[in-house]
Amino acid sequence: MQRDLSLNYLKGLLVLGMVPVHAYALLTTDRERVATLLSTFVNLLTFPAFLFAFGFLYEGVYLARGVRTLRVLRGAGKLLLAFVVSGVAYRYFIPRSLDPSSALQILLLLDIPAYSEFLASFFVVSVVFALGSAGFSWLIASPLRVAVATAACFAVSLLPPPQVESATLSVFVGAGEIPCFPVVQFLPYFLCGLFFSRKKIVWSLPFGIGSAALSAALVIFFVATRVLPRRFPPEFLWVAGAAGFVYAYYLLATFLARRVYWRALDAMGENTLFYLVVSNVLLFSVASVHPRVGAWPAIALGFGLIAAIHFLLTLVRPAQAALVSKAS
Repeated sequence: MQRDLSLNYLKGLLVLGMVPVHAYALLTTDRERVATLLSTFVNLLTFPAFLFAFGFLYEGVYLARGVRTLRVLRGAGKLLLAFVVSGVAYRYFIPRSLDPSSALQILLLLDIPAYSEFLASFFVVSVVFALGSAGFSWLIASPLRVAVATAACFAVSLLPPPQVESATLSVFVGAGEIPCFPVVQFLPYFLCGLFFSRKKIVWSLPFGIGSAALSAALVIFFVATRVLPRRFPPEFLWVAGAAGFVYAYYLLATFLARRVYWRALDAMGENTLFYLVVSNVLLFSVASVHPRVGAWPAIALGFGLIAAIHFLLTLVRPAQAALVSKAS
């Protein structure tokens, strides 16, 4: 229970960042300096941290209890449906270019609409896990195997991305300038989530040092050049440089879960997919008709949207209090 609460807190903290940043990107052209810096940090952190949480959850729910492939694929189907709903809403409200064929392209991952690409990547990871769960279990049995696999996946981001305009390929390894989170390059975060859950790890000195060094390299690069590594398709420092921040968020979530019960944050973590899809659809609809606002009003609206979704969720699915053991 304690570890489940930590995981919910981690996902809840990520929702608290992701929704306001989406509001900032969609509802304003005012690129205020501090708001832009915060937005960049959230963009760097969010997908890898969600992928870490995804792996943590999958080890506890599937690997630890025996994988049932059909059950995993049903979960993958929900992710695909969430991607289609979000992607169709984007195409309908923003470019207003939706027709039956474009909806089919989204379903087949031939079109990856903006602000929905992370859902496509999660769907692919889920399917790959369902088909290769034995291989994942073998990998995380040894820290050396995890380290080698992590290095190999990160190394892919050092290679030139394929110069083709294939949305499907972009979901796997990145391609052209298509905004996607390539599964291969970001897979180490999923593996680390599996490994941390399997080994019941909270603090690890080697991982702490290694992840901090990667994030420090990113910060030093930015300070020295005033340029961020490329996000789409991602360069090495964009992928690996998030590691220290992901670990810090994991430690923060664990720390909070041991000391306080925050019902709203728990609910956000328990119903992450609902928050992200509903907030996307609402933001797309508002962005299509609402005049642009300032940076901070847009961010405030994002937090207000989270509060509204939480209220609606309590009407149909009241959150149940969790048992929280106080740290001695």
